[in-house]
Formats: sequence, structure tokens, C-alpha cells
Amino acid sequence: MKAFALASFLGIAYAFSKNIESIYKESLNPLQNPPQNPPQNPSQNPLLYITEGNIFALILKNAMNTECKARLRKYCENLRNMTQMLKSSFKALEELCQETKLDEKCNDLKENIMRRCAALERSLQDIQTKPSPSTFECLYQNECMRIEEACSIKVNEKCNYLRAFCREKRRDDLKTEFLLRALSGNLKTQEECEKIIDKKCLAFMGESDELMKFCLIPLNRCNELVKLMETKCSSLEFEAKLFIEKTKISKEECISLFEKCYFHKSNCNNTLDNECREIEKKCENEVEYKYFSLPFNPVGKEIILIEKVGKEKIFKDEVGKPGIKDTIDLLVLLSNNYLDDCKNYIEKCHKLCSLLPQLEDLYDSAKEKMNKSKEEVCDTLKEKLKPKCRFFKSKLYDLSLSNTKKDNEDATLIKWTKQSTEFNEKLCINLESKCFYLRKPCSDEGIKMSN
Repeated sequence: MKAFALASFLGIAYAFSKNIESIYKESLNPLQNPPQNPPQNPSQNPLLYITEGNIFALILKNAMNTECKARLRKYCENLRNMTQMLKSSFKALEELCQETKLDEKCNDLKENIMRRCAALERSLQDIQTKPSPSTFECLYQNECMRIEEACSIKVNEKCNYLRAFCREKRRDDLKTEFLLRALSGNLKTQEECEKIIDKKCLAFMGESDELMKFCLIPLNRCNELVKLMETKCSSLEFEAKLFIEKTKISKEECISLFEKCYFHKSNCNNTLDNECREIEKKCENEVEYKYFSLPFNPVGKEIILIEKVGKEKIFKDEVGKPGIKDTIDLLVLLSNNYLDDCKNYIEKCHKLCSLLPQLEDLYDSAKEKMNKSKEEVCDTLKEKLKPKCRFFKSKLYDLSLSNTKKDNEDATLIKWTKQSTEFNEKLCINLESKCFYLRKPCSDEGIKMSN
């Protein structure tokens, strides 16, 4: 963690704020989903490590021309006051501080960083053409964090896009893991899933925006989950066999596999029974794993289900629980960005949505259809949405997260180093949730939401 110690001392600790530091830490761990053709020597991968060039890019930012020497002199002065331990850890910086080398170093840095900016822009352009980034491609967030301030505004925009793209992917992956656990024992077949999914959804759909969307849009829900579970079973079987053959094991490995067996073997058609028993025997001297004493049958017991699934452990501080949504919010989400087809989506969701207090009055219970007297809610949905959009856009402006309140204007990009670090967690969860619900439909109605 030498780079963090240096960064803090040099006054650029903001670059390693909580979120950015988590990206860095993830980059040092083995990839959970490695690329199909990873570099043969990962230690040479510039996405994974902070190097001398990365540190200089953070120090200099966009001052590589006129201010380069002056800024380096400033940090050299700080360096002279460093402890001996830090000096020995960063020989490159100490050598840099020889006055005769400053011109040479500034020229070298400019050339090196400009070359990296160009390479980063090409890579990000390729990623933007794909429907979803891979885990490996999301590591480019690290390179963005280190050098984007020295690059063009185009690179900054592409880095911003990548962060949003990868955060969406991460949140969606966490949603999937939650669902596979919450439906433990109910994903062997699509028919089994369909019998229980709405009851389970009532218990957990409010825990995240992604879970709410999954539950409200019933098309192919169980079909997709059963396929994901089949893939999970295959990968878990392979992982278990590799573990059983190992001679050295750790407590952490045992706990991880105990947990996976606990949640997933009941969905794997007995293919994991033998492996999970072997894991239990192999780990008996390492750890005693007792996940919960209650039987896993918590339909209708919301708090038990959420605790049983281990929501806090899955979501950690990455996904917060949003506030309660009103009728307009749910109708916009339910319509899946097709507001003109609102009535059709309401009727498809009858089984679950008729149980929600915000939507229950929209249904004719005798016909399991939308109540004709309530159809105006769909006819006026777009007009009722617009005040919400304008109010939210104005709020972003008041919070200095946007430079405009005008409907037809996109906000100018605010670099991550310029954004406030003083927002509390509750506000951030609320803003992120509103973006999830409103960004696309508001933009479709002419109120641009690209913040």
C-alpha cells in the first residue's frame, strides 16, 4: 500500500477517496471473472498496479507544460521532509528531485502520459461499442483514475461513461447473486420458480432498485434465473472439485464454499451433494460453519428472508436501500421505458402489482384487468412525469451536480475530483435511485438527464 501512503503525504489523497480506493484494492486481488485470454504475466499489466508514471500523473494532472517544473519542485520540497522509510520506498521520486533532471523528466512525462491518454481513449472507445463491459474491461477505471486529469475532455467523458457502465454491471451482478440465494430450492425448473417468485418478490423487492425492476417486469424472469442457476451449478461443481484436490486449504476458502453449498446445492439437482459432503469433511478442522439455525422456508417473513439470504454481506456498502416509491415512479419503471404501453404492462403485472398499495386500486379484481375508470393514469403519465423530472433536475443543480436547469440542455461533465465529498450516504442512495427511475424516461420526454 505504499502508493496510498505517498498520496496522502503529497496532498492528493482525494484521488484515493473511498470509492476510488475500493477500485484500487479490487485491482490488486485476483480477478473474480478473469478474461478468456489474460496477459501471461499479470505483473506487467498497467491496469493492475500503480507505477512511477501513475504517481506523476496524479501529481501533475494537467500541468505538464508551463507548470510542470514548478509543481515537481513543490513536491520535492515535501519529499525532503519525508521519513527515511518513505524515502527508501520511493527512490524514483528522490532521484527526480535533482534540479538538473527536472527538464528531462517533464519532457519524458509529457510524452509518456500523452501516449497513455491516446491508448486509453482507444480502449474506452472499443468498450463503448459493447452491450456490457467485462470484469477485466472495468479495470480501465483504474487507469482513468490515475491519468484522466492529464488527458482531453473526451477521455474524461469516456471514463465517466465507463464508471457508470461498470457500476450498473456490478449492481446487476449483486442483484443476481441475491436472487439466486433468495430462491434457494426453487430454481430447478421454471415451473417451480413461477409458483413462488411473486411471494418472494413481495418480501425483498424494496431492497434495491434493480430488485424492484426485476419483480415488476415479469417477462422471462424465471427462465433467465433458471439458466443462470444452471451456469452457477456447473461453475460451483468445477470449483468444488478443484478445492477437494488441494493439499493446502484456508479457513476463508472453507467458509466461501460452505456458503455456496448452503445456498445453491438444492437448486443443482443433486449434482453437488457428494462434493459438498467432501468439502464438509475436508474443512471440519478448519472451521465450524453454522449459517443459520432457522429452516430456509421464510415465505411471508420478510425480515427472516432478507437476513437469511445475507443481504448485508452481498450488498455491503455498494447498494443502499432506496426510499418508498409513489405510483408514478412504479408505473414509469413498470412500463420499462415504453410509457405509451403503460396499460399493457400494468395488466401483465396483475398478480404481483395488485398486492402493492401504490398500484392495487388500478385493478378490476373480478376481471384481473386494469379498471377502466383508472385508465386515465396511463393517459396522463407523461404529463405527470415531467414535473418530477424538472424538480429532480433543479435539485441536481442546487447540489452543484449540474450546471443547468433547462429542459433541453445536457449538463457539462463534472470531473470526479471536482465533485463534493460531503454528501451523506442517505442522500447519495436517494439521488442514485432517482436517476435509476427517471434518467431514461425524462430524457425521452425532452428533459435531458445526463448528469
